[in-house]
Amino acid sequence: MPHALRIMEALDGAAASVDMADEKSAETVQIGALPSVAPDVLPPALKRFRQLHADARVVIHTAANQPLLEMLKAGEIDFAVGRMSDPQMTVGLTFELLYMEPLALLVREGHPLSAAGNVTLSDVLAHPLVVSPTGTVPRHHTESFVRSQGFRMPDNCVETLSVALAQRLVRDSDSVWFAPLGVLGVNAGKREAGLERLPLATTGTEEPVGLLRRAEVGLPQAVQEFIEVLRSVSQERQLSAA
Repeated sequence: MPHALRIMEALDGAAASVDMADEKSAETVQIGALPSVAPDVLPPALKRFRQLHADARVVIHTAANQPLLEMLKAGEIDFAVGRMSDPQMTVGLTFELLYMEPLALLVREGHPLSAAGNVTLSDVLAHPLVVSPTGTVPRHHTESFVRSQGFRMPDNCVETLSVALAQRLVRDSDSVWFAPLGVLGVNAGKREAGLERLPLATTGTEEPVGLLRRAEVGLPQAVQEFIEVLRSVSQERQLSAA
């Protein structure tokens, strides 16, 4: 029995080695993306990438900016689509600008403010707010924007990083969502998914969204081609927004 068990363990080890070799031979692209960015540029980029690499395995990790940077430094992802961060957090990384993204004030279709015409921030603050969590870049810009208009953030905000949850909350209530414009997808200037953008200027809330990579680290061909597709989609997004 002891000899038989050792033989079975050896066979299991050989089988595992073969499986690992097969996995390594397959093209895999590991991407990190912010929840607010993923619905915007990744779907059209994935569609084009599939025309080049129909059999490639694509894994998308969504997280806040700081966890994405940590995953990138640890080599758990090939690149990330995120925001510019403090220099001490990006040591060993490079940042390539893809586009600028402002905040938008989003409400459900048929919201009382939709028909109000000239909407003011005072009107907005009279409704429940959905905002990004404390410590995130969108939250910082939300607070700065509110302060610049002479107001303070209400204490009863709902804070979430989940795009799906925020969308549901806004669709089912009269809440106003301070969100990066990219959550509306590539047709950012239009109504989409039961949401619409209030006509309130948010000048000064623009934030650079870009490609984060490990410096001086070579990438597989499939990963490089996905990055090229992402650059193309981002450029078209900028032209469309203009």
